[in-house]
Amino acid sequence: MATLTVKPSNALKIKTQRVKKAYLAKKEIKGTEKTGVTESYTFKGSNNTSTKARKEKIATIIYKNIKGGLQKKQQQTTVAHIVEVLKKDSYTKRDCIDIPLILPKIELTKLANANLGDEVYMVVETENMANKRIKLSLKQAEKKCLVEKDSSIVLQQDGKKLVL
Repeated sequence: MATLTVKPSNALKIKTQRVKKAYLAKKEIKGTEKTGVTESYTFKGSNNTSTKARKEKIATIIYKNIKGGLQKKQQQTTVAHIVEVLKKDSYTKRDCIDIPLILPKIELTKLANANLGDEVYMVVETENMANKRIKLSLKQAEKKCLVEKDSSIVLQQDGKKLVL
């Protein structure tokens, strides 16, 4: 009698969603890179930018003026990048400059352990879960230390307390 071997196949091309691994990490900023996107800024008055000191002073003022708008759009720049754009010796009312936006080069280093009060990040590597939300439950694993064993731990995210 012949033996029939059936191998399962994924003929429907179903993409399984799963969490590969999760770990605590430390964030390090290793520099910045330009995104190719710019933010337009229009001068509200006359500004002398003939010296390096004047350019830095005007760039600092421009940075303070646009910082709030950039944070709302989750974009960034620096005073140094604004100084690079100030090429002319003076700007008059309604002159416009394009300020390059940047992204920080971030490196996350896996931690074996962390101390109470350290700033750490939870890194979750997934498969086929782009733009999906994941709910994590962090519990006290050992005997009473921060809270009672198996109790939820209070965390801080964006300056707000969270209980998971």
